[in-house]
Amino acid sequence: FGSEVKVLVDAKIESIDFVDERIVEAIKAFRENRVTLRPGGGGKYGQIELPTTTEKSTGQASLSDF
Repeated sequence: FGSEVKVLVDAKIESIDFVDERIVEAIKAFRENRVTLRPGGGGKYGQIELPTTTEKSTGQASLSDF
Protein backbone atom coordinates (compact mmCIF):
# COMPACT_ATOMS: atom_id res chain seq x y z
CA PHE A 1 0.00 0.00 0.00
CA GLY A 2 2.93 2.33 0.52
CA SER A 3 1.88 4.14 3.68
CA GLU A 4 -0.63 4.17 6.52
CA VAL A 5 -2.42 7.13 4.94
CA LYS A 6 -3.02 5.17 1.73
CA VAL A 7 -4.58 2.35 3.75
CA LEU A 8 -6.78 4.71 5.76
CA VAL A 9 -7.88 6.87 2.83
CA ASP A 10 -7.27 5.30 -0.57
CA ALA A 11 -7.19 1.50 -0.41
CA LYS A 12 -10.34 -0.34 -1.42
CA ILE A 13 -11.99 -2.11 1.50
CA GLU A 14 -11.92 -5.35 -0.49
CA SER A 15 -8.13 -5.14 -0.67
CA ILE A 16 -7.71 -4.92 3.11
CA ASP A 17 -10.35 -7.42 4.20
CA PHE A 18 -7.65 -9.99 5.03
CA VAL A 19 -6.95 -8.22 8.35
CA ASP A 20 -9.05 -8.46 11.49
CA GLU A 21 -12.68 -7.44 10.88
CA ARG A 22 -12.51 -4.92 13.75
CA ILE A 23 -9.71 -3.05 11.98
CA VAL A 24 -11.65 -2.97 8.71
CA GLU A 25 -14.73 -1.65 10.55
CA ALA A 26 -12.59 1.04 12.23
CA ILE A 27 -11.21 2.13 8.84
CA LYS A 28 -14.75 2.27 7.42
CA ALA A 29 -15.87 4.39 10.38
CA PHE A 30 -12.91 6.73 9.85
CA ARG A 31 -13.74 7.14 6.17
CA GLU A 32 -17.41 7.77 6.92
CA ASN A 33 -16.53 10.37 9.58
CA ARG A 34 -18.15 8.30 12.33
CA VAL A 35 -15.24 8.55 14.76
CA THR A 36 -14.80 11.06 17.55
CA LEU A 37 -11.35 12.59 17.94
CA ARG A 38 -10.37 13.67 21.45
CA PRO A 39 -7.26 15.83 21.27
CA GLY A 40 -4.42 15.29 23.68
CA GLY A 41 -2.36 17.88 25.45
CA GLY A 42 -0.36 18.42 28.59
CA GLY A 43 1.66 15.27 28.06
CA LYS A 44 -1.34 13.08 27.21
CA TYR A 45 -2.02 11.36 23.91
CA GLY A 46 -5.20 12.10 22.01
CA GLN A 47 -7.84 9.40 21.61
CA ILE A 48 -10.00 8.08 18.81
CA GLU A 49 -13.43 6.86 19.85
CA LEU A 50 -15.00 4.37 17.49
CA PRO A 51 -18.75 3.98 17.16
CA THR A 52 -20.17 1.29 19.40
CA THR A 53 -21.68 -1.78 17.86
CA THR A 54 -24.72 -3.43 19.28
CA GLU A 55 -25.18 -7.13 18.93
CA LYS A 56 -28.68 -8.38 18.37
CA SER A 57 -29.96 -11.18 20.52
CA THR A 58 -30.16 -14.43 18.63
CA GLY A 59 -32.69 -16.08 20.87
CA GLN A 60 -33.84 -16.70 24.38
CA ALA A 61 -31.25 -16.10 27.08
CA SER A 62 -30.27 -18.87 29.42
CA LEU A 63 -29.25 -18.61 33.07
CA SER A 64 -25.59 -18.89 32.10
CA ASP A 65 -25.90 -15.66 30.07
CA PHE A 66 -26.38 -13.60 33.24
